[in-house]
Amino acid sequence: MASSAGIQYEAILQLIGPFGRWQKRLIVLLWIPALYCGIAFMIYSFVLGIPEHYRCLVEECETLDEATYNASYINGIIPYEQGRD
Repeated sequence: MASSAGIQYEAILQLIGPFGRWQKRLIVLLWIPALYCGIAFMIYSFVLGIPEHYRCLVEECETLDEATYNASYINGIIPYEQGRD
């Protein structure tokens, strides 16, 4: 049993026609802000995330093969912030 609103809806769809230029334009215009929101969230994830333990390679003291994080000379070479572990 179809309601009168359902019949009117079908008639309107037949009057408008199939998926055309206007619908494609509308999808693209709605997709652009969604793209920017997605990029903003991805940038937030990578830019504001600060790892707890990281450091640069000190070429004078070690090589890539022998880099150790808890070496005795680390505090003398790399500036250390008091109160941060």
